[in-house]
Amino acid sequence: SPSSNAWAQLVDRLLASRHYGARWARHWLAVARYGESDGFEYNRPREDFWHYRDWVIRSLNEDLPYDQFAQMQIAGDAIKPGTLEGHAAVGFLVCGTHNAVVGGEPLMKQGIREDELEGVVGAISQTFLGLTANCARCHDHKTDPITTDEYYLFSGTVAGVNHGSKELSTEDGNVTPVYTVISSYPGAVRIYHRGDVASPGREVKPSGLRAVRNVPREFKLDACASDQERRLKLAEWITDPRNAIFLRVIVNRVWHYHFGVGLVETPNDLGFQGGRPSHPELLDW
Repeated sequence: SPSSNAWAQLVDRLLASRHYGARWARHWLAVARYGESDGFEYNRPREDFWHYRDWVIRSLNEDLPYDQFAQMQIAGDAIKPGTLEGHAAVGFLVCGTHNAVVGGEPLMKQGIREDELEGVVGAISQTFLGLTANCARCHDHKTDPITTDEYYLFSGTVAGVNHGSKELSTEDGNVTPVYTVISSYPGAVRIYHRGDVASPGREVKPSGLRAVRNVPREFKLDACASDQERRLKLAEWITDPRNAIFLRVIVNRVWHYHFGVGLVETPNDLGFQGGRPSHPELLDW
C-alpha cells in the first residue's frame, strides 16, 4: 500500500485481533508451566482447567494492567471472592504437577507436600521476580542473597494452597466446575533443616525476600493468618510500585518474545547465575 498510514493500520488491526491474546498467552502459559494433567504415574486429566487458559487470553486482549494481571494470579480468589474470574486466575498457582496418589505414611505425605510447595515458590519467584528462591530450600542459595530461613518465610505465604475443583456460577447463571486453588488453613510454618521434614526447626511468620530491595519484606501478619490473607499480602508486596525487579522482569520477557533474546538472556533468572544485561541502561529505562 502506498499510504503512509499502512504500517500503523496493520499494527492496529493485529493488536485488535482476538488472536493477539492467544499468541501472547502461549508464551505466558509456558512460563506458568501450564498443563492440563497432574503428571506422575496416573497423570489424571484436569478437564476443567481451561478456565485459567481462557482467563489469560481474555486478560491480554482486554489490556489488563500488568500489576493487576499478577495480583489476580496470586490472590484472585481473595480479590474477587466467589467469582469464576477470581478462581480461574489463581489457576497459576496450581499449574504445576500434583501427586494425587500419596501413601498413608505421614512423613512421606509431608515430604510430597513440601515438594509441591517448592514448585509454587519457584513459579512465583522466577515468573515475577526473576529469582530462583526455590534453590534455597535445603541450603542457603549458592549465589543469590536468599537464605534457607527466608525460603521457608516465603513458602509460608502459599502454604495453604491446594489443588482441586470448585463449582462456580457463570455470568449467565449457569454453574461450571473449575480447576483452581482450594484454600486451607496453612497452620504453623516451620523451617526444615536441610529440607528434611523429619528435622523441623523453629516456627516462622510468612514474609517476602530481603533480596527485593526498597520494599519492606515483613508482612506484619499473625502466625495464624489465613491462606488468602497471606497471598493478598504477597501479591501487594510483589507488585509494590517500589519493586523495580518486578518491572524489569516483564520488560525483559516482552523484549525476549519480540526479538528472540532478552536484554538479559535468562528471563527466569536475573540473579547472579543468570545472564548479564546487554544494555542495562535500556532495561532500567
